[in-house]
Amino acid sequence: MTTRSKRSLIIIYVVLALCLIGGLIRGVPRSSDYEIFLLSGVRLRAGEALYQAADGIFPFKYHPVIALFWGVWSWIPKVAGKILFDLAQLAMIAWTLRYWIARILGRENLAWLLAVTMLVSIKMIWRELEFSQTNGLLYYGATMAIILRERTSARDHLFAGMIVAALTLVKLNYALLFVLGIIGGLSGLLPFCAGAALTAVIATAMTFGWFGVTDGLAVHRSWLDLLFGVSKTQYTDQENQGVLHFFSKYFPLHAQHIWLAVTGAFSAVGIFALRRRPIEYVYAFWLFGVNFLSPLAWWNQYVLALPMLLLVWRDRKSRVHLALLAAPVATWTIFQYETFGRELYTAAVKGLVPFYGMVLLLIAFADLARYTKGESKVSEEAG
Repeated sequence: MTTRSKRSLIIIYVVLALCLIGGLIRGVPRSSDYEIFLLSGVRLRAGEALYQAADGIFPFKYHPVIALFWGVWSWIPKVAGKILFDLAQLAMIAWTLRYWIARILGRENLAWLLAVTMLVSIKMIWRELEFSQTNGLLYYGATMAIILRERTSARDHLFAGMIVAALTLVKLNYALLFVLGIIGGLSGLLPFCAGAALTAVIATAMTFGWFGVTDGLAVHRSWLDLLFGVSKTQYTDQENQGVLHFFSKYFPLHAQHIWLAVTGAFSAVGIFALRRRPIEYVYAFWLFGVNFLSPLAWWNQYVLALPMLLLVWRDRKSRVHLALLAAPVATWTIFQYETFGRELYTAAVKGLVPFYGMVLLLIAFADLARYTKGESKVSEEAG
C-alpha cells in the first residue's frame, strides 16, 4: 500500500470513528430498547410480572431466561451499562462484516472494504447504538454457528446447535437456522440437535429454578401470548419491511396463510434446490431469509443480506449486472444520511429499500444459476 493510500485509509477510518462516536453519544439519552431490557431486570428482581399489557406495542418480548441476564446487568449504572453494551454490539458487527468480506472477496484490500461497508451501513449501526438493539449479537451468533457447523469436531457441532437455540430464544425467526443441522451433513446432525436440546433444557431449568414450576409455566404462557398477540399489531407498522407486512397490507384476509406458504417454498428451495450449490450461496440464502421471512423485518436488519450482495459483486457477469447492483446500494447510501431532508429519507426507507432488496435478491439468484451452470460445465469437461 502506498503512502497516499495509507493516508486516505486513515482519513476514512477517522470519519468512520467520528460517525460511530456520534452514534454512541446520540444514543445515550434515547435507548428505548435498552430501557425495556433494564425494566425486565428490575421487574425480575422485584418479583413483578415480566410481560404486562400496559407496556403497549414495545414490551419485553424475549424468553424469560433472557431477563435473568438483565437482572444482573441492571446493577450496572445505566449510562455505563448502555455504553458497554453498545460497544460490544459494535465490535460484533464489525467482526462479522469483516469475516464475510474476507471469506467471499479475500483479504486483499480488506481494510478498505470494511471501512466502506461500515460507512454504507452506518444508518443501521446508528440505529443499533441509538436503541441498543440486539441485531449485532444475533448476526455475530448466526455467523459463529455457521463457522462451528463447518468444522469436523462433534463438540463444535454441539456448540453450533446451542448457539442457534439461544438465538431463537432471543428472536424466533432465527429458528430458520436450525436448517444448519441438515445442510452441514448428516454426520454432525446428532450433536447439533443435542446442542439445541441442551440449550432448551438449560433455559427451562433456569426459568423454573427462579420462578418455580407453576409460575415458570405461567410465565412461558405469558411470553407466547405476547409474541402471538401484541407483536401482531406491529405487522402493519409503516417501517416494517417484512413480507408479512406486505401481505397484511394487500391481502389482509389471507396474509398469514400466504406468508406460511412463502416460508415453506423458501425453505424447500434452501434445502433441496440449493443442496449442490457452492456452500457460501447456501449460507447467504439462509441469512437473508432470517430477515426476509421475519414477521417484523426492520430496514436496519438488511445487513443480513451482505453475504449475498458480496457474492453478486464477486460473480457479476456484465456491466448491466453491475449497474443493477450498484444503483440500490448507492441510492441507499445517499438517502441514509438524510441528504435531501428527513421526509425524502423516510420515503426511501418505506419504498426504495424493500424494492431494491427484491431486485438484489433476483440478481443474486440469477448469479447463482449462472455460476452453478458454469461450474457444472467445468466439472463435466474435467471429467
